[in-house]
Amino acid sequence: MSQFPKVILFLVFSTQWLAAEVDFAHQIVPVLKEKCAKCHMEDNKKGGFSMNTRAAILEGSENGRVVTPGDGAGSYLYEAVTTDDPDLLMPPKGERLTAAEAELLKQWIDEKLPWQAGFTFGEESYEPPLKHRPVDIPKIEGPEIYNDIDRLVADYFKSHQNEFPPLVSDEVFIRRVYLDLIGLLPDTEKLESFLADNSPDKRARLIESLLADGVNYTAHWLTFWNDLLRNAYRGTGFIDGGRKPITDWLIPTLKENIPYDDMVRQLVSPTTDSEGFINGIKWRGDVNASQTREVQFSQNIGQAFLGINMKCASCHDSFVDRWKLDEAYNLAAIIATEPIEIHRCDKATGKFATAAWIFPELGNIDAGADKKVRLQQLSELLVHPDNGRTTRTMANRIWHRLLGRGIVHPVDAMDTEPWSEPLLDHLANYFKEQGYDLKALMAYIANSRIYQSRSMVIEDESFLNDGYTFAGPVARRMAAEQYVDAIEQIGGVITGSSRAVPVHIPRAEIKSVESKIRWLELFDLKKATPADKKAGYRIRAQFDVSPKDLTEPQIFAQVNTGLSDQVKINGKPVSDLKTGKIIDIKTYLKPGQNDLEILFPAKSRAYYIWNAFVKSGDDFLLHSGAIGHWEWARGVGGEPEWKKPRFLNSSGHPAARQISRINPGPAKIRDEILRKKYPNLHIARASLRDNDLLQRALGRPNREQIVSMRENRLTMLQAMDLSNGESFSKLLNRSAENLINTLSKHPDEVITSVYEKSLSRAPSDLEREISRDIIGQKMSRESLQDFLWNIVMLPEFQIVQ
Repeated sequence: MSQFPKVILFLVFSTQWLAAEVDFAHQIVPVLKEKCAKCHMEDNKKGGFSMNTRAAILEGSENGRVVTPGDGAGSYLYEAVTTDDPDLLMPPKGERLTAAEAELLKQWIDEKLPWQAGFTFGEESYEPPLKHRPVDIPKIEGPEIYNDIDRLVADYFKSHQNEFPPLVSDEVFIRRVYLDLIGLLPDTEKLESFLADNSPDKRARLIESLLADGVNYTAHWLTFWNDLLRNAYRGTGFIDGGRKPITDWLIPTLKENIPYDDMVRQLVSPTTDSEGFINGIKWRGDVNASQTREVQFSQNIGQAFLGINMKCASCHDSFVDRWKLDEAYNLAAIIATEPIEIHRCDKATGKFATAAWIFPELGNIDAGADKKVRLQQLSELLVHPDNGRTTRTMANRIWHRLLGRGIVHPVDAMDTEPWSEPLLDHLANYFKEQGYDLKALMAYIANSRIYQSRSMVIEDESFLNDGYTFAGPVARRMAAEQYVDAIEQIGGVITGSSRAVPVHIPRAEIKSVESKIRWLELFDLKKATPADKKAGYRIRAQFDVSPKDLTEPQIFAQVNTGLSDQVKINGKPVSDLKTGKIIDIKTYLKPGQNDLEILFPAKSRAYYIWNAFVKSGDDFLLHSGAIGHWEWARGVGGEPEWKKPRFLNSSGHPAARQISRINPGPAKIRDEILRKKYPNLHIARASLRDNDLLQRALGRPNREQIVSMRENRLTMLQAMDLSNGESFSKLLNRSAENLINTLSKHPDEVITSVYEKSLSRAPSDLEREISRDIIGQKMSRESLQDFLWNIVMLPEFQIVQ
């Protein structure tokens, strides 16, 4: 980026350095139980001070406040556990806190007392119902009531002396619903059409049309499911086969809107394409007993489908809820192929787990059956018609995604009392009645008055429901993938199509392109005879073409080669291919196996790049250039003796694998085909690409663990990346360059276009004036990049309002 403008209209988020967060369950609970329980827990309330709940701690004692959230050093509790004054020291008798324990307590207060939702040091705790429960819908009517969700919310508001927030404007609504349902910004044409429409049902029709956009719905919600099912494209475990992606299963499943109960069945009693979820990661070397594949299975089943924490219970009986070590291991035994010894805190107990389900009221697992049968039984128990835990968990996740905060919050603490039990039960019942249709649930929520209401900003969102009163939707930051997509949308780099997918997703809805550069050493030139040098050599390979592909109008290919004389497909010369041109090769192909042959003169080295594409309708599909086996032979005539080649890297040393990967293809292909000849094909959405430095900084996880809620706060790393990060600069540069090439040179056209695309509104007079100053009289790529930077740093841009 060029030097930032001297005058910046826009507000940049204030940030603070975030240290590693304290672990409440494992670092705070044991200390408080050991050192504070006798005087301040359960029925004990010495000095009027109870520590049973976070709310009780915040209430303080009969002498006033005991802790000040955010100020550990200034809190009386910290002073009491560190003082040398015997009249103030706590605990007054017995072993005092160590210096390390006191510092943890201080950090915990500094972080505003994060607390496990639903946890109490007292005897009573909330136990959610297992089965579905009928809900009596209040008979409430009025302008705020769009559906039964609103009736339940209105009833809640009445009991909490609250009322519906105002409706959002059409400009805010269209931007919100686009980002929520398909993860994109509305384009200018759609925005203008929606604003001009005076039909009373236009919002409902927009919701319906967005959910019908299977391609973009899939690309957006892939982020949610990849996080929840710990599905990644590369990373830990992939090199040695200790981890398997489920992308080939997940993409068509989302696009076809497979019912959620069937999704669960296919994940838990899996197909070959979906088995990566339950298999987890095989870590290299020795691992803690709580990280074996079987125990990972227990943790992932509990968290993903039931919203319960089996991680604590897979090491010891949980400190924060009712789940026990034996229950976690018995769940793990369902997938085991040999007996599992129970380990407590990584030490063997001598006891062995028995395959069992954690809610026997619904049925159980036949521990004597083989693994396949046990997994089938578990999958049916998870989606049992009476299992309200599974439906409530998913209904709560979707509510959280669309309104910013769960009815139970955090969403993986489903043993916590919801702020509205009737609403959560109603959404779970609706989800089940609609045949576990995820899109139907989303549409139901999005069509409610409460979803379409003005959002609020929660400055200090506690981990706990204590003291939380629902008042409406919560403003949310864009996810990393949304942010990247939005910037590329503004610049016209992507315009909404997800048709192209990168090389790491084979056999997806759009097949991938495989681009490889390999050097071939066929014989030693120094030892070659004159006849060898004159004869030259050839290479050949086989690739498959499906009959379905041959029904398409055109099939294109490109072979870039070094020193090649000729290329043949099924024995027919295709001489234009050797130049690297992209040509239609359909007439050369046949169903099934096809032969590709490249002839070379007598040289010691050569290289090739192979790409193939299929054009289908208005879309240009990137088709796998799957070449399974190459062979070579001396001479260009007669019946050759085919041999396996040696592959070298660019330095001339043996290479067992490709030395270069181009994603999604060579720049020449991207420029010539993707941008010009086929404008309906655009680069892949960010969710379909590998994680990169910018997306990681913006919160995209590596997915070695389940992530059901991403951090909603801006970190110092993100602030630095958005100020001067190289990846971010390149992203802005790409969009700025595309704007220069596609829009007129008049600054006002650029300003209006960018504001409408990014914020779904026109610029004010002041914004237009300042934007002109930033762009300058002679618009350049650098000045346009500065202008874009100012726009995308706006809270109004980064926040889903």
